[in-house]
Formats: sequence, C-alpha cells, structure tokens
Amino acid sequence: LPDIEELYDLSRDPDERTSLADVRRDAVTAFRMELGEFHRTIPRYGAGTVDISLDDETLEQLESLGYMQ
Repeated sequence: LPDIEELYDLSRDPDERTSLADVRRDAVTAFRMELGEFHRTIPRYGAGTVDISLDDETLEQLESLGYMQ
C-alpha cells in the first residue's frame, strides 16, 4: 500500500488539488478494506515458467526489440 493516502472529490476537484484523506478517514478506511478484499480474491501468478511455441517471425521481432538473444 502507498505511504501517502489521497482522496479526491472529482466532481468538485477534477484536477485533484485538495486531498480529503485527512478529513474523510471513514472513506479512506472503507476503500482500504475494499482494496484488501479485492487483492485477496484475484488469482496470483507465480514467476514460474511457461512453455510456449513462437513462430520464426515472432522470434525475429522479439530479438530485434532486444527481448531475446
């Protein structure tokens, strides 16, 4: 989670100039709880390996972009 919490009323402050996080702690807490629940429910993907087959043209494109040697 970020070190700095910010909360804006975009209908009144579309340029996000004045954070309401200090005066609307209830909303910040509710959003934090919702975000935490969302993180618990999304699937996690490890840094394992996946076997895929790439055609020669795709391999050449990846090599030209520096992704493969």
